[in-house]
Amino acid sequence: LLGLASFYAVRRKSYAFFMAAHQLHFLWWLFAVLHWPGMLSFVAPALVFFIADTARRRVSESTARCAVATTPDEKLATVVIPFPGYTSKQLTGGVVRLRRTDISLMWHPMTIAGATKGPDGSAAVVHVFDARDGQEGTWTRR
Repeated sequence: LLGLASFYAVRRKSYAFFMAAHQLHFLWWLFAVLHWPGMLSFVAPALVFFIADTARRRVSESTARCAVATTPDEKLATVVIPFPGYTSKQLTGGVVRLRRTDISLMWHPMTIAGATKGPDGSAAVVHVFDARDGQEGTWTRR
């Protein structure tokens, strides 16, 4: 299932299925530990790092409203995300997670293409391409 969900076409068609399949590792580890309790000694170090990383991400993330502009043919949307307190050098090449609640409740990772100066300081610029060739309900058509 994990291998099937990793194909490019599956990722593009159903990102939700891709993410759900990749989260099944929790069940695999649970059953492994239940069948062989000694497995917990192998899992514990990775689990500690996973929990620490998740906690760090939750503490450092924030939510912001963004400005969005689309091209005339609506194949490309440019999202400008305010990041006060950051420099352009710190932002460029980083990753942000975007969500359009009217399309999906899932967060999608996007690479920051560049940075610009805004009224409140630096802002990240993210380009979102229409991957579904103009079907309704896509990121750039809403």
